[in-house]
Amino acid sequence: MKKFAAGLLLGLLSAASVLAQNAKDNPKCEANPVFNRFAGEVMASCERARFKALELWRFKTANNPKSGAEAFNVEGEYWYYFNDINKDAQGRHPGKLEVARNFENAVRQAKGELLYVNDKQVTYRLHKGNDVFWGEAGCGRGGDDCSAIMHKIVRVAGMEQSVVVSAEQIAKAMGDEGKVVFYGIYFDTDKATLKAESAPTLA
Repeated sequence: MKKFAAGLLLGLLSAASVLAQNAKDNPKCEANPVFNRFAGEVMASCERARFKALELWRFKTANNPKSGAEAFNVEGEYWYYFNDINKDAQGRHPGKLEVARNFENAVRQAKGELLYVNDKQVTYRLHKGNDVFWGEAGCGRGGDDCSAIMHKIVRVAGMEQSVVVSAEQIAKAMGDEGKVVFYGIYFDTDKATLKAESAPTLA
């Protein structure tokens, strides 16, 4: 009877392990716009925003860890992921340093800029097509072993300006001050081409 109970328990544990390994993605989460998945990564929790500010860290002097770190903000379209990592065939999670180095190497291969690096995560800036992405990636949960990956990503973009001044307000400002200041007009980087986000203000 004891052998049967032990066998049953082992079978249940094995079944639970298989279920965990075959965990499905959260259907509300869309693909990461910057990175492919880490081995065993399962989309668990995510957040999206059309426009949000993200605080990141960078070395005070580029590529110099001894210079200390400082916080800075970027704004734009926002993605956040907190994804579980399944154990491998030997029942192990990756180490947090392994995760960080994977992202560090991926940024280098994409010819991106590493702004901040430690043994758990990296902060980066890189181009994909015409888009510029800033973000943070690395181990989100665990000690030396890492059981979840965290991403915070911003695609730099101007906020869509929905609130604009009326023709009467423009005329009054011209009469009172001789000028009008418009906000919400955006150009492509280093170009005179107006971006689509400028349309409401121009109209």
